[in-house]
Amino acid sequence: MTRYVVWAGAVAAGAVLAFIDWRWMTRPVFATVLVAGVVGGVIVTNVSPFTFAGGDHYMEGVIIAAGSALALVGYVLAAAGRFVCRRIRGH
Repeated sequence: MTRYVVWAGAVAAGAVLAFIDWRWMTRPVFATVLVAGVVGGVIVTNVSPFTFAGGDHYMEGVIIAAGSALALVGYVLAAAGRFVCRRIRGH
């Protein structure tokens, strides 16, 4: 159950980042950062050898990629919700 709460928190964090982008920034800065996090995490995961002895960065890459991907899902859902709301209102 705790795992789902953490995942929901990451998705909610992405929605908050989307809100910050719309309110205070004119460009999707945080969306770019989240995409870079996914790509960087995948690169770190593939470059680092998988060992449990320490000294590797495999799990850090997995965590960065997964967290950024979940936050990006929240960002996209918030953007889609905003688009639907604006269509309904007629703006």
